[in-house]
Amino acid sequence: MKAIIICDDEELIGKVDAALASLSYDTIIYRWLLKALDNIEEIRPDIVVVSASDYPRHWKTLTQFIKSGIAGKIPDVILYAPKSFSETEKMKAQKLGIKGIFHSCDEDGMSFFRSIVNSPTGALSPDPEKADKERSAEAASISETLSAEALALGKIGTAVFTHPKTGAFVTGTIRSLSDGNAEFTADIPCLTAEIASGDRIEELSMRTSGVPTYCTASVVSAGNEIIIRPDKA
Repeated sequence: MKAIIICDDEELIGKVDAALASLSYDTIIYRWLLKALDNIEEIRPDIVVVSASDYPRHWKTLTQFIKSGIAGKIPDVILYAPKSFSETEKMKAQKLGIKGIFHSCDEDGMSFFRSIVNSPTGALSPDPEKADKERSAEAASISETLSAEALALGKIGTAVFTHPKTGAFVTGTIRSLSDGNAEFTADIPCLTAEIASGDRIEELSMRTSGVPTYCTASVVSAGNEIIIRPDKA
């Protein structure tokens, strides 16, 4: 069995890694959330553990992607969150199909984490039939909205980045690379709303000529086409 850990806290990584190893899981650890996203389809994990403390805006978008079924196999998602995690956020986690939430990496916290892993349904799992219908509908909706432009001539690569303001994942096509800038066309243009010149992109994944690059970036100009300047990886 395989598990992906997405976290930037050394202590938490060590404790979760050890707990999963004791349950016969092979683990892969990522600190770059988008790098994990790029590799989920290839790895096909059984479990994804993500830290909401390290990725407070992006854990929901990541879970939506995983649960949509786009990456193929749909793994369980377990969330690490601070004890101050609000009831509203817990309700969002339940709606997204999070299997369970644990709040610490002490002995009690890790014991609870192992119980979530071993649970057939998880503390927060919604009604399975309802969840399956919602996931199928979401996957169909996402597939229908992917732009045909991604197949057009002139495409030299693909990219995905986190929206500087909303935290949503924006996917699309790299049309050209010139003077350190990348010309980007979004698959779903409405997701680029509110992006403006000077905005900072905290996570960018580009793939050109089959070679992936993970870095931060800045927005040079925004509009129908977005010009971004990747920082050195």
